[in-house]
Amino acid sequence: MKKTCTRLVVCSLLTLLVLPSIGFAGDDFFDVLSWAIEGSGADKSIDAGLYGALATLAWNDENQNGDMDGDETLTDIIRIYDRDGNLVIESNMELVQNRDDIEEWALENFDLILSAIFPGGLNMSTGDTADSIMLGISFGDKLSKASPARKESAEAASINNEFKGVLEYVSLSVNDEDGDATSILLGYSHEYDGGAELGILLPYRYTTMDDAIDSESHFAGLSISGKYPIKKWDSMVWDAGVEVFGSAYYLTSDAIEHAGNLQYGAGAFSTFTKTFSFATVSVGVDYRISEIEVRESWIDTDNQFVEKFIDYLNDLDSIKTLTYGCNIGVPLFADAAAVNLEIIRSDFSSDDIPDDRDSQTTAGLSFSYYPSDTFELNVGVRETYEIEDIDLVSVYIGSVYRF
Repeated sequence: MKKTCTRLVVCSLLTLLVLPSIGFAGDDFFDVLSWAIEGSGADKSIDAGLYGALATLAWNDENQNGDMDGDETLTDIIRIYDRDGNLVIESNMELVQNRDDIEEWALENFDLILSAIFPGGLNMSTGDTADSIMLGISFGDKLSKASPARKESAEAASINNEFKGVLEYVSLSVNDEDGDATSILLGYSHEYDGGAELGILLPYRYTTMDDAIDSESHFAGLSISGKYPIKKWDSMVWDAGVEVFGSAYYLTSDAIEHAGNLQYGAGAFSTFTKTFSFATVSVGVDYRISEIEVRESWIDTDNQFVEKFIDYLNDLDSIKTLTYGCNIGVPLFADAAAVNLEIIRSDFSSDDIPDDRDSQTTAGLSFSYYPSDTFELNVGVRETYEIEDIDLVSVYIGSVYRF
């Protein structure tokens, strides 16, 4: 089993290291928007929706080939709106006329344009924020669940290894566009003599959006944590620990051929668990800091847009996250099953995260059945609230094997 877990860690690290380069669907800013060309004859316009933002322009297509080339010029200025419909920037008709002018204007105002399209980074475009996924998985994993008699029997028998697998389906809506995601989570934990515990979590999520540009994304992560019981009482325990984590996010669409970034960081957490005769109550708090990065050494291109995109992502502010929550678990059916209610809230602090997306609350309800002392089956549902224009509802099944 240790060999299996080692391989899982290696595979996850390889996923983080082979992140594809960044590329736009074309050679310049106009090409990024060209999928949304409308009109007939010489009157052409673009109303390009990009992850909730909007870019508009119009030009005289003299040769009527559906492209802006030669001496063709704008008939209406370029306007960029954010997802709230606010005008972020517009061009000057006297200074920006032909395609070369458009490119020069876009490069000069690149950061402002990107801040309208990706205000908090790439992964917010499909709701797969690294902080949201990693926190929901890792912090929830640290909260103690109900302990039916069969689970307690396994713990009393000095069974100190645990392997888990979870399959999850997510229905989501981002910026009024619907989507679906499938997630897989693998986890392993080992408890040492004295109560110290090592935990490894490997999440993966594939997301597709039913938007105008056919967005797809992949998310893969790795979390390694260690915790230690600071103090134990007859029916209570106070744990504390540290965690390091990393994730890779990859986005593709008709507008952006491929783009991605790494996110990594570390944090500390503490939990307090009280076991009653009828229930187990666990509360906890977690604080972490993470950074977003794209390594320029991975990119082999002379495309100015790509270079500026890398700089934009690398200049995003670090994210400081405070998470707190609780789990209430109740044993059922002669201690052969349990039901758990979990509520987790996170507050994100960063200069680049919009105010209406800087906090979230996730509520989940799960049912566990223990056919034996060492095997556990789980089904559950959870929903995420408070993130403006992002709605997430998921159902999942999973199993745990203790040995």
